[in-house]
Amino acid sequence: MNKIAIDNINNLLNINDETKFMFNGKELILDRESKDIEYGLYLTFNEIFYIINNTNDNRNILLRNINNVLDNLYENEQFTNLLDDNDNLKNTMTEICDKADFLTEKYMHRGLCSIFMDEIFSRCISYSKSIVNRPHWLIDFTKKSVKSDASSDSSESDDEDDGFIKED
Repeated sequence: MNKIAIDNINNLLNINDETKFMFNGKELILDRESKDIEYGLYLTFNEIFYIINNTNDNRNILLRNINNVLDNLYENEQFTNLLDDNDNLKNTMTEICDKADFLTEKYMHRGLCSIFMDEIFSRCISYSKSIVNRPHWLIDFTKKSVKSDASSDSSESDDEDDGFIKED
């Protein structure tokens, strides 16, 4: 399914305002016209959204391509005519555009502060995990060294003058 969705997006990148297109199930076919395109568009875009959310590979390229495809679709004469006549297609496209905007904001238009905060957060989590997941032999070693340090400190304090006035 990923390959079909990516092929569909790549083909939709190349349409112009006069290009006719249709879907045969999940697969986009150019130079043919059909009124039933909402199912194919829905599957194509949602598969691409799934890829964007679950991988880091080429995420920004996919988001740019999605936004370009949406621009191409809204400039296409066949698509705008279908959009005017079909409320289901209009609702589907509103949902697709909202998801595309959300993902674009989430992954592409991140502010510098959010990038820094994400990095600080991930380092804190990593550091916390390293403390919690410390090997048992290291924990035992630290306890022994702390006990031996504490016992040597107490013996030194008995021998030294602690600054209090003692009665004879």
